[in-house]
Amino acid sequence: MELFKKQNDIQMYKYLTKEEIEVLNSNHVEEKYLKDEIIIEYGERNRDVYFVAKGSVSVWIPEEGDEMRKITSLPPGTMIGENNFVMPVRRSATIKAESEETLIFRYSYLKLQKLLLDNPIIAAKFFAAINDSISEKYINTINRFRTSQCMK
Repeated sequence: MELFKKQNDIQMYKYLTKEEIEVLNSNHVEEKYLKDEIIIEYGERNRDVYFVAKGSVSVWIPEEGDEMRKITSLPPGTMIGENNFVMPVRRSATIKAESEETLIFRYSYLKLQKLLLDNPIIAAKFFAAINDSISEKYINTINRFRTSQCMK
């Protein structure tokens, strides 16, 4: 049996079996947000992981002064906050609901940490998915930056 066989296209669950997804999802809280409501605030100290279950979110970073600049939109199925799960730093962006109704699954850091300690196979697959997610986001950001620089 292959441990890291891709099971589906959903970023957070991509290596998990249906049974493992059920175990992981026994650990989340569902939160609903309306358009432009803040899900994650820039600079927060919070290590929870979020999953966009329905709707889309926008990512905002600070500019000079109090201005914020939107850098991207993220569709349903996207994991957010995974970088802070791995490294305890302040939040690097503000995340806002972009759809009229956005459903977020929020995974508490402490509860998720315990679940992963108790389930090493799920932990290995979850961290592989986090690694993939972070890599994809950095590659996409670099490509967008290079494209915008080429257009100047």
